[in-house]
Amino acid sequence: MKFENFIWDFDGTLFNTYPATLDAFEITLKDFGVFEYSRDEIYDDTRNTITFALENLIKKYDLNRIFVDKFWENANKVHPKYNVPFENAIICCKKIKDNNLNNFIITHRDKRSTHEILRYYGVFDLFKEIITEENGFENKPNPESFLYVIDKYDLILSKTLCIGDRELDIKAGKNSNIKTCFMNFDNSDNLLEADFVFNSFNEFINKFI
Repeated sequence: MKFENFIWDFDGTLFNTYPATLDAFEITLKDFGVFEYSRDEIYDDTRNTITFALENLIKKYDLNRIFVDKFWENANKVHPKYNVPFENAIICCKKIKDNNLNNFIITHRDKRSTHEILRYYGVFDLFKEIITEENGFENKPNPESFLYVIDKYDLILSKTLCIGDRELDIKAGKNSNIKTCFMNFDNSDNLLEADFVFNSFNEFINKFI
């Protein structure tokens, strides 16, 4: 295996949390009297960041700021069973650990829900460290959280891979001077100039494990 250290994004990379997030958006919009909207447009905005999607909806439908709090209230009610791992994602991370290599998570998600989902699926112990919102680092694509992990564990840059599904993940990896992998589950034409691109975890496993 070429790489020894794998720095994973969480939402949309290891776990398909987008459907549950979109459901929370829809519930919240209806609570605010908005019944006509494009789920596809919200999805596209969410793939930038959830904050970006929230701001666009507030502007588009002239909503007050309470909309943000209500959205997070609804999103935080989601049971972990609705945030499912991508096919073979868990197998992939298990193989990495079984080979005495390292999995890390760097996410903008809060610590409570991140740990809750990982423990629900019995995979919490597969990760050497899990960086969440509570760590207080600047959000990706700022490399601050990546540099912290690299420095703390004395990771060799050439043997460390960043894996994500959004542009900000790839940029964060590049800003940290490590190789990058784009998980292109949507078969997008925009490959984000990542070093590696895969459409499934099967492809990832076949290449690296």
